[in-house]
Amino acid sequence: MRRVRRIRRRRADRRGGDRTRRRVHAVGAGDAAVTAPVQRTSATIAAVLQSDPVTRPAALALIALVTTVAPLRRAAGDPAVPPSPAAGATAARPPARHLVAVLPFTVSDGSLSLYSRAAATALARALGGAPGIRARALSLDDPVPVDVALVVDGRLVGGSRGAVAVHLSVRDPETGATVATVATATAPRDELDALVDRAAARLRRPLRAALAARERRRAARRQPIRLPPTVVRLRGAGPPVAAAPPLVVWPAAGAAVGGAVDIAPLATDAAAEIAARLGFRPVAAGRPVPEPGAPPSPAEVAARVAAVGARGALWLRVQDVTFGWAGVLIARGRVRVVAYGPDGRVRFDRVARTDTIVGSRGDRHTAVARMVLAQVADIAVAALDDVMAP
Repeated sequence: MRRVRRIRRRRADRRGGDRTRRRVHAVGAGDAAVTAPVQRTSATIAAVLQSDPVTRPAALALIALVTTVAPLRRAAGDPAVPPSPAAGATAARPPARHLVAVLPFTVSDGSLSLYSRAAATALARALGGAPGIRARALSLDDPVPVDVALVVDGRLVGGSRGAVAVHLSVRDPETGATVATVATATAPRDELDALVDRAAARLRRPLRAALAARERRRAARRQPIRLPPTVVRLRGAGPPVAAAPPLVVWPAAGAAVGGAVDIAPLATDAAAEIAARLGFRPVAAGRPVPEPGAPPSPAEVAARVAAVGARGALWLRVQDVTFGWAGVLIARGRVRVVAYGPDGRVRFDRVARTDTIVGSRGDRHTAVARMVLAQVADIAVAALDDVMAP
């Protein structure tokens, strides 16, 4: 008997040790897919092995089955078994999803009012399937979310014999500009769902382009300002290319009512636009006005104009931009416009007053302030056309 026991122990050692002492199920670092229920089952079987030698063969067969099925379920993509991450792999970050607000459709005649909200909901559903976009249909009473990237305005246009067409326009609420438009051909009203899907498919590409442009604009704000390089014409080179004469643009001053908008940079951009529309090449003055709210002195203007060979200078001061609410943002503004000649003397000094500017739904204060300054630019260009001719 002792010899038989020694032989059995030697055979057990070759197989990895005594069966009653071996670990039933060892969970290593590379087998994370065996879940807690499997581990509990293995622990139960281990207890059976140690207490009932008769059931050992059946229990071992069950262990083999359990440890084989779990990896197979993992390989097959069973949702009940979480996949084991590869060594060194990191979870992929989901792509940024821009919020696009879809407003209820306007209609060309009252018979289409019934389809206004349903068409907006269908469009939001169709656009929401595009990568990086999450679209939300809003009701007439819903406020436009502050984190919205773009706003889609839709319109149902009736045709002959009950036909209908879908017209879409996309606005950037930061600038108030329309960045994309789409229109479909007319079709029977019972094909409105197909028309909306067709319009959404055509809108996806310009929508992605508008979102990319928005991201580039926002990224540019975080970058340092880079001045253009100085160009030196070498001796013996050909005659210089005719260019627009320069006009110095001084940094604007002023503030919007309530501090809702940093208006000065927007007004400086408006002054540069005025200079360009008058036929000049705007050149930055490089430094703000010494006294806030006061125009540049004639001596300072003359020195800067002479330094760059400009024909004069332009300065704006936003006296006020008053916002209101009439279902959408509205605003009125008063902006002082001062123009200088090449000798630094003031040639024009007036206050431009705008009409009431009405924004669109979802437009922010910055967008409406830009509209105010755009009307100021129209007024100033008409007034300065004879005074500041190139």
